[in-house]
Amino acid sequence: MLKDHFLEEDYNDVMEEVNRILSINEKALRIAGSGQWELKNTILDQLNHAFENLKMLNQKKMNRQRTLAINEDVRRHMF
Repeated sequence: MLKDHFLEEDYNDVMEEVNRILSINEKALRIAGSGQWELKNTILDQLNHAFENLKMLNQKKMNRQRTLAINEDVRRHMF
């Protein structure tokens, strides 16, 4: 599944972000259990940051695929 959305060279970064999301979710559950609602925005900011990083890594794969397709198209038409 990862290979469909991310470059192989980015797998470590992807797994770091996924682990960060899991850790943040655990933190959110503890906060909810303790009633520390003032930390809600911090948790949401951390989640948004992790998801933005995953989105950026996915965009990197899409850009690479687009570039390869364009290069292949140019190569086909030039030779």
